[in-house]
Amino acid sequence: SLHSPPFIMAKYASLVALALFGLIAVAQAAAPHGRHNSAHLGSPGETEAPKPVTLTKEETKSFLEDTIKAIRAPANQKTLERAKAVAAQDPENVLNVMMQLLPVATNVMKTTLKKYGFPEDQNGLMMSFQAVMAHNDDADIAEQAKAVRAEIIPEALQPLVESMFGGSRN
Repeated sequence: SLHSPPFIMAKYASLVALALFGLIAVAQAAAPHGRHNSAHLGSPGETEAPKPVTLTKEETKSFLEDTIKAIRAPANQKTLERAKAVAAQDPENVLNVMMQLLPVATNVMKTTLKKYGFPEDQNGLMMSFQAVMAHNDDADIAEQAKAVRAEIIPEALQPLVESMFGGSRN
C-alpha cells in the first residue's frame, strides 16, 4: 500500500536525512570545537556562530537523563503529545512533522540545553544530537538516546529515524 510505513520510509528518507543531518552538519561547520557558545565580535549585535559542544560519556549520560526528565514533566509531555498529534495527521509530510516537533522539543529542552552549554534554540538542539552521536559506541548512551527519540518522534516515523541513527542499537 502507498501509505504503509515502508513506502513512507523509502519515499521520505532523504527528506528526513536532509532535515536532521543537514542541520547537524550546519552545527558542525559553525565553528571549531569548544564549550563557548557565542562571542562579541566588535559591532553591537554581531556574534559568531555557536561552537559545537563536546560532552564526555558521563556528561552525555547525565544530559540524556535530564532530557528524559524534562520531556516527561507533565506539562511538557502534554505539549509534545499535542505536537506529535498534529504531526501525525499528515505523517507523509516529513518536513511538516519536523517543523511541528523541532520547535516544541527545543522549548521543552531549553533548560537542559543551557545547563550543558548548548544554545537554547534549534541549533542547540541539533548540536546536542551531534554531541550524543559522538558516543554511539556506548550501549547505555545508545539506549538512552533511543528512549529520548521515542518520546519525541511520532510512532509512524520511528523506524525511519532509528535506521538513520544506526538501527536498533541506537
